[in-house]
Amino acid sequence: MSEPRAVTPAPSSRDYWIGVAAAFATVAIWAAWPVITRYGVTGSLSPAAIGVLRFLPPALLLAPVWWRIGLFPKGMSWKVMLALSCGGLPFFIGSTAGFQYASVATSGSMLLGSTALLVAIIGVAVFRTRIDRSRLLGYGLIAAAVVLSLIHALLVGEKNVLLGSVLFLCSALSWAIYTVAFPLSRLSGIQAAALVSTWALIIIFPFGAMEVVAAVRKGLYADIALQLVQQGLLSAILAIWTYSIAITRIGPARAATLVTLTPLIAAVAAYFVLGEVPEMTVMIALGLASAGVVLASRMPKSAPRLEHGPI
Repeated sequence: MSEPRAVTPAPSSRDYWIGVAAAFATVAIWAAWPVITRYGVTGSLSPAAIGVLRFLPPALLLAPVWWRIGLFPKGMSWKVMLALSCGGLPFFIGSTAGFQYASVATSGSMLLGSTALLVAIIGVAVFRTRIDRSRLLGYGLIAAAVVLSLIHALLVGEKNVLLGSVLFLCSALSWAIYTVAFPLSRLSGIQAAALVSTWALIIIFPFGAMEVVAAVRKGLYADIALQLVQQGLLSAILAIWTYSIAITRIGPARAATLVTLTPLIAAVAAYFVLGEVPEMTVMIALGLASAGVVLASRMPKSAPRLEHGPI
């Protein structure tokens, strides 16, 4: 006679709506991130300056956290430390540089979609994770979205679009490596954010500090404040908290499913804010990637998860 399976209790009505509200708050923050980042790097601020504005707030506000665990946490191997750092500057450089050349809609399939696919590939190779048929279909849709996006970039004949797409893929790979390294680090989400942000700030500060000073001298206070709030406070700190609440209240599968709305909302926002009109091929790829992530969000406990999304 088989042992009875443990049944996960359904969330109460209050927990459910708190979780849904937290998930939508996370989606709003993450959807605003590519729009505001592309606005910044194609406008008045350099990527290095945005990097300083991105990592300075979490490094300062979470200073008690990284001071307590140390910049080189005891018991953590240098390999895990190096892999964990991929979620900081390497991810930021790839995504920010990508937004200089490719649209927000393109980033939806190439960044969010391919991140989930790469996490699965690494999970199979490192953790021997098994992929069932529904999730395999999801990853197939994501792979089709990535291929379709690359073919579109080649056919339009614009090297910049292809370069941006490749940079998004590099950024996705960086976040996938971070995602795999995160459980091995034995850190909490806040501890990892503190550690990664501080090291990223240490490295980028010499290159971006003078860029920020130059922007101040030009009187670009609104642009600086916009990037500081979105990059350094909302994306780097608040979204981690709201997503954690969503996972706790409604479960990781529901939370991950709601997060798939992010690239679609971002593409709509880019249309109204930046005037970007995505081509039909790009929107089809975006739809395939979103559907793929929904199907692939049913992850077993042994598989690595995107604790806080690739933002």
